Amino acid sequence: MPIEVASLQKGHPIPLIDRDFTVDRVLEAHFTADTFTFSVKSLPAPYSKTYSAFSEASSAGSLSTLVAKLEDRVAGIVQLSPHWSGFGQVEDLVVSRLVRRKGVATALLESAKQWSLSQRLIGLRVETQDTNVPACMLYAHSGFQLSGVDTALYEGSAELAHETALFWYWRRNLAPNPSIERTC
Repeated sequence: MPIEVASLQKGHPIPLIDRDFTVDRVLEAHFTADTFTFSVKSLPAPYSKTYSAFSEASSAGSLSTLVAKLEDRVAGIVQLSPHWSGFGQVEDLVVSRLVRRKGVATALLESAKQWSLSQRLIGLRVETQDTNVPACMLYAHSGFQLSGVDTALYEGSAELAHETALFWYWRRNLAPNPSIERTC
């Protein structure tokens, strides 16, 4: 069954989607010769993590929401906004637990890329954490490059202080890296 992605009309409520996942690996970033590479390390004790929903208030009214449907049911959303850098910012990307690994996130990211082009932006940027390996692998396979690491960003949050922020960028003229092995 095809995945349909469409814009959510302004004023409509953002669909609620389960946001929990199991953390059983972490992504380790390495920086050499002006390039980030990464490896994945298994954790001895997996744990569950849930992201809170993105707040529309922080986007100053410039938020665009795309909704993916599979079999006429909401399967996922991506929320986007222009960033001061000339990139589009992926503010939130979530796929229902029931339809993960069925192409929904890929369809949403492809639609987000089209959104960025329609907005005349130079690409997309997204922040995630080293504990969200499935998201990191999705970005890598979708043509995003790991371009930044911040080990201090979450220090003010007791729940996130042990995590590292990872910044991924997709540039409109950059081809995906076919050498990345899919491990998630």
